[in-house]
Amino acid sequence: MKKILILTLWFDWWWSWKIAAILENFLNKSYETVTLVFFKDTWVFKLKWKKINIPSLLLKHPFPWRWYIELMLHIIKTIKYVKKEKPDIVIWAWSYCNVLWLIAKKFFKFKLLLTQHEHITSRKNNTSRFSIYNMVFLVTKKLILNNKIVCVSNTVRSDTIKYYWIKEDQAQTIYNWLDFDEILRLWKEQINIKDKYIINIWNLSINKNQELLIKAYNKSKIKNTYKLLLLWWEWGRELYLKELCRELKIEKSVIFAWFDKNPYKYLCKASLFCSTSLTEALPTVLIESLILNIPIISTPVSWADEILDNWKFWIITNDWNEQNLIKELDSFKGDWVKYNVKEKNNFISENFSIEEMEKKYLKIIKEL
Repeated sequence: MKKILILTLWFDWWWSWKIAAILENFLNKSYETVTLVFFKDTWVFKLKWKKINIPSLLLKHPFPWRWYIELMLHIIKTIKYVKKEKPDIVIWAWSYCNVLWLIAKKFFKFKLLLTQHEHITSRKNNTSRFSIYNMVFLVTKKLILNNKIVCVSNTVRSDTIKYYWIKEDQAQTIYNWLDFDEILRLWKEQINIKDKYIINIWNLSINKNQELLIKAYNKSKIKNTYKLLLLWWEWGRELYLKELCRELKIEKSVIFAWFDKNPYKYLCKASLFCSTSLTEALPTVLIESLILNIPIISTPVSWADEILDNWKFWIITNDWNEQNLIKELDSFKGDWVKYNVKEKNNFISENFSIEEMEKKYLKIIKEL
């Protein structure tokens, strides 16, 4: 039986590591699977076969850029376990892992499937030219050659082909996939919040741009009817955003909720999901909102036209202007969503179901 080795960073809540678990569970039906996990697990998704935890020499808790700080150590560890496990095929579970595999492939022969979760151009434009992040992408660009790469959206695919200077047939789009049954089961759990609210779910970072949402919410009429719930996990802007709410005198209207392992129970009871991100590849939480029939207002991130404009279920702002966002929030009414439910359900089933993911991944793996 052929062996597939999967690499990820840690099995926290974040969607990419859940995807790694779903992929391992499926591939284990036809292959021997091994999963390498850097850093400490805080929530271990179930794997059907072998998982190797590689301890970090730094702090056990995640913090920004930690994976880049330990890049050289990760390269050494990756090469060590590729040599030990002797896989026939290796697969990513995060964009960062691409450079680890490409360097390891210089030492050993195996078939390689990479992935790209980020819109490279947008990310580079919002990052210092001399950052470790840009250095990693530059090395990847030099080493990628004829390797296959899976992209999370058509927009990311086009950007990846252009940035890496690769052939069209080297990159394929496979959208982030979701377990619809699990989502619809978990949303039934109860929460303690009785008020009506609009919601934003992400880390509190500059890129997620919750500052814009808070300022627009403060000036919008929506504040009179709905509270603002920020469901987040630890990042650098918590104190700054809480102080902003105090300065605007809306601290009683904005709820900062520490992240829960089941975000669906908060999401399904929201009246509106509002995304103000500066950049995104294809945020799974918006597809989850679609499954749960939650209206969405989004800023015009790179993938927005590809997905959201397919439906009258969505509103995409023209830019990141505060006044434009206020205008859209003011226009929101609980019944303003008009859409074809059957068409919507067919769309998400054809693009975002686990079954669709399994079919596409099995096909591309056989073609390696």
